[in-house]
Amino acid sequence: MSLVLVAVVAGVTVDSLTKLAGASLGTWQLLFLRWLFGFALYLPMALYRPAAVRWGRPSVHVIRLAISLVACYCLYDALTHLPLATCVTVFFAEPLFMLPLSAWLLNERVAASDWAAVVAGFIGVLIIARPGAGGLQAPVLVAVLGAVSFSFLHVMNKRWGRTESTGALMFWMALTMAIATAPMGLMHWRPVSNVVWLTMVLVAVSGFVYGVSWITAVKLGTVSRIAALSYLALPLSYLIGWRFFGEPLQAQVLAGSGVIVAAVVVVSRRNARRLEEPGLADTRPATALDAPLPVSQDQASARSEGVSSAGASSCTSEDR
Repeated sequence: MSLVLVAVVAGVTVDSLTKLAGASLGTWQLLFLRWLFGFALYLPMALYRPAAVRWGRPSVHVIRLAISLVACYCLYDALTHLPLATCVTVFFAEPLFMLPLSAWLLNERVAASDWAAVVAGFIGVLIIARPGAGGLQAPVLVAVLGAVSFSFLHVMNKRWGRTESTGALMFWMALTMAIATAPMGLMHWRPVSNVVWLTMVLVAVSGFVYGVSWITAVKLGTVSRIAALSYLALPLSYLIGWRFFGEPLQAQVLAGSGVIVAAVVVVSRRNARRLEEPGLADTRPATALDAPLPVSQDQASARSEGVSSAGASSCTSEDR
């Protein structure tokens, strides 16, 4: 599954380069440049194949914009203020946050073992946040809010994906986010060096590579194998944080990570078996961008639109 490995590396690259640029730029400026360059990458697709980005319900894109503003701001702020390993670990818990949201919003049945995994995942987040060590860390709470917001977006994509194509969701998110973040980004503008300009271009390109690789891998591969390989995002993030950002591996982060990963494994394995049963595997049109968005593609679009490697932990992806 080389495409999954490409997606994992590209996703972690997005997070690492965003953290690097965040040392020089404010959060709003980061968001504006990320989405501006992202829109530039999707524009040729829209011009060449307008049908691939035609929307069905404008209200869907307005709601997605509002949720994505909160989610992406939290993600970029967390990447700037938290160690890379801590940030990626918290966002790795997105699949766990999706379970109660899907039960609430979609009336989906959640098994008892999945509820137990959700509780375990929350405990893992608390271990990382260290509530007894001088109170909860504000940046960790921001990261949790971001993860919950992305989870909400992924759950709603299951409903919106029935009427909107993958190409439309990706293109209009990039365009509307670039427009929405422009006022604050320009208001808080800081001088941008040539190195930072190049870094932000690479963030957009890496996000695009992530999206294409992940969606194609989900289309061609099995859910269980994809989920297993996606767990490589965590050790890769830890290694990059230690090597390039001088971030020591803290015991409570490793302990919390272990709890969260174990919970995500329980959930992903159960759902992978369910999805791979005869008759439950989704069938997609040959042209992925023209197809309605399957749940298993939620996360890929998320990173390609500007999100975190943590998202790769679930077999969902589309909106960051």
